[in-house]
Amino acid sequence: MTPNCEKARPLSASQAHSDLVNRLLIALSQRGHMVTKFTTGTGFTQYGARISFGCPGWADIIGTTPTGQFIAVEAKTGTGRLQPNQKAFREQVEKRGGIFITARSETDLDQLDLLKS
Repeated sequence: MTPNCEKARPLSASQAHSDLVNRLLIALSQRGHMVTKFTTGTGFTQYGARISFGCPGWADIIGTTPTGQFIAVEAKTGTGRLQPNQKAFREQVEKRGGIFITARSETDLDQLDLLKS
């Protein structure tokens, strides 16, 4: 008897982005970085009041290197590009001596190793 296997559905854009962020978080943690996902958005309280959280333009992942240097990683899928507020955040991070990386895959994190040299 042949099993009834459905074709895997492609990920939606938001699912692909979430998947990339999760893979980057794991890869960064495995390299010894202390990182967390940084979420920006709006929501509603149980009473219907609108609340905003996070800071628009901030990277998807923020944290520190094993030596304590601030790092920010913006995950981009497909042909996604940095928005103006993300570029402004990158400039502020770099101006203060932090590291900002735009990553489309885990291999983009190799830039962290190059910066150590």
